Amino acid sequence: MRPIRVVLMLTGACVLATIFGCNQPVVPDTAPAAKDGQSIRRPGLVELADFRVIECTWPGILMQVKVRDGDTVQKDDILAEFSNTEAESRLRKAQREKTDAADRYELLEKQWTRTTRAEQKIKLEDAMRKAKKDGEAAWTDVQKWTEVREMLALKAPWSGIASGLPSIEDVGKGFEKGAPFCRVSDPTKLCVTVPVDLIRGEFDQRAKEGQKLAASFRVGQDGPTGQGRIIRLPEKEAESVPLALSTRGGGPITVKGGARSKSLVPQTPQFLIEIEVDSVDRGILAGSRVDVEIRCRGQE
Repeated sequence: MRPIRVVLMLTGACVLATIFGCNQPVVPDTAPAAKDGQSIRRPGLVELADFRVIECTWPGILMQVKVRDGDTVQKDDILAEFSNTEAESRLRKAQREKTDAADRYELLEKQWTRTTRAEQKIKLEDAMRKAKKDGEAAWTDVQKWTEVREMLALKAPWSGIASGLPSIEDVGKGFEKGAPFCRVSDPTKLCVTVPVDLIRGEFDQRAKEGQKLAASFRVGQDGPTGQGRIIRLPEKEAESVPLALSTRGGGPITVKGGARSKSLVPQTPQFLIEIEVDSVDRGILAGSRVDVEIRCRGQE
């Protein structure tokens, strides 16, 4: 089974750097030392870990979002529909030019058939060649702008769980080509985000030695569980936290701006720790809140 990566969030006044090479995490000297067997317990949030971002394939106005967050989508399912006035206008123009060229060629061909004068036939043949060339150029444009129109129906390039979709307020707004639209994630690959206090001592020493610290998590008191180990420390603090882990979403992390604010910027520094999951029960799903325990004594 391919390892699953779990992300844990580190709170406190600690300043972290990479643990590899000459740079080590910087932890205040006042941080308490971890004793043998000591562990950290905090609530956490299960999230989808392996995802790919779906980008807009052509600039346009969002007309309709056809799926909702959490929906399972299959490859080539339509996620949203856009409109682009220029693309639609150019397609209609190319279609008219193609029709006009075909009609002109047909008329010239009839005239060529009826005439008996060699000089007149030569002139008609020249005009027929031009009409044919114009028709071919118009057909190329029709194909091009038809493809653009098809790209305005944004499709899922792979199967998975859709998330991060625009809200109803975004309908009618413009999106540039290449703008992130949503994510489609592999539902079998999960991560857990949890706010924890960094404890120095055994934790720090084991990290410097390249050893791993065990972590486990459970849904409720008797629910499914998962096991993993910390593999490295982050280089910088997080810019925002998940809604479910903020006080606005019922979590422990206080965010800036008050209850009515949409901000998810934490008031105190938050750091992300990556965990490699060794095993996880099938009953653990994205969006579940879990109880997490990090054992501060390293494992070989």
